[in-house]
Amino acid sequence: MSSVRDMFRKLGETMRPSLIPTVPLAVCERYGDLPVVVLISGYYYGRPLMRPMANRFKRAGYQVDYMTDALYEKCSFEEQQRRLVDAVRTRMPVKEDQQPDLIIIGHAVGGLHAYRLATTLLKHNFYRKHITVIALGAPFQRKQPRFFQDQYLRAGIALRGAASLLLPREPIYYSPHTRLKSYTIAARHDEVVPRRITMLPDRWSHYVLDTNHAGLIFRKDVFKKVLELTEQRLL
Repeated sequence: MSSVRDMFRKLGETMRPSLIPTVPLAVCERYGDLPVVVLISGYYYGRPLMRPMANRFKRAGYQVDYMTDALYEKCSFEEQQRRLVDAVRTRMPVKEDQQPDLIIIGHAVGGLHAYRLATTLLKHNFYRKHITVIALGAPFQRKQPRFFQDQYLRAGIALRGAASLLLPREPIYYSPHTRLKSYTIAARHDEVVPRRITMLPDRWSHYVLDTNHAGLIFRKDVFKKVLELTEQRLL
């Protein structure tokens, strides 16, 4: 019995953000023709949870970069965003002709970070190529992302996913940028608003799949849908 308890204790320590060191990734100097996939996990998960999807992308020929280090410490949403932006600018080439297209995929609260990261990079001309955002089970809300950050800091518990809207419905978050395209994929229990109000033609598309919140990361059929969306940019 003690060995079982030890196993779960070690697993909990592995998944606990405050105990995972932040190790910077090597700067990638050269990319192929395919977009680079950037994975952002939820608050309580790190690279281990995103690894199945990362491995599938790698087998499909994509280069994968994790951007979870910035989320491992309990700091403000804005500070986490600053770290994510800095991480992308450090890892990716500065010259436009050397920059790859980006596919930023976030799970749970990572989906909120993914969208904000993309809009920040484009708004300030930090990135000049096309960016695709795919949010998996990103929290639905009509409030500022700070609300979820505050809940996380107060309760110290994982947030319930509900992905019918990627970000608040105020117009400022609907980027008109032609180099940004957004998708949200929800599990069946994440759907909380009618699908028809989550569709922005040529800018934002929302899908609901017959799986649960964790299945959005692990299931092969979900990955096939994600891959289908990423390859639409290549047509």
